[in-house]
Amino acid sequence: MHGELPIQTCAKTLRAAATRYDLCLIAPGVETYVEELIIKVRSPVTFKHVVDLPDNELWDEFVVGKLYPFLSETHLVLQATTFAERYSIIFSNHFHLACTERAWGQLYSRWANSNRWLGKNDWSYVDLFTGTPSVISDDYSEWSDNAFAVIESMTDNLPS
Repeated sequence: MHGELPIQTCAKTLRAAATRYDLCLIAPGVETYVEELIIKVRSPVTFKHVVDLPDNELWDEFVVGKLYPFLSETHLVLQATTFAERYSIIFSNHFHLACTERAWGQLYSRWANSNRWLGKNDWSYVDLFTGTPSVISDDYSEWSDNAFAVIESMTDNLPS
């Protein structure tokens, strides 16, 4: 998590990893709303299909099958309370991941525990919901701001 490279170089590396797992990261995130307990997309409407809960049939295919390996390769864990609504993950240029901040924390903790991330297997959603910074790195705030800047630089020419 240390070193200095131009944002364009980091974006190229992150985009290549995302492409391997058929996903992309966009910022700002997809604008959603809830209607009759169903998450719906306001903009961009291209990403109207939602992957939202572990009991959703798409969860294993997209989150476990694509996002978890991407996280294992990149370690792109951004604190949920800060970043959950600032960017979105799009799968197969069609489906987007819609999670609350707590759900992001749970998603991260399941991945982290299954991979013994940072040598631990007792992560809780709270660790990765609000407690992320000091657990990952002393300079996490600077690192995460830079990681988010990379995601923002990757977001171009989105359909509306």
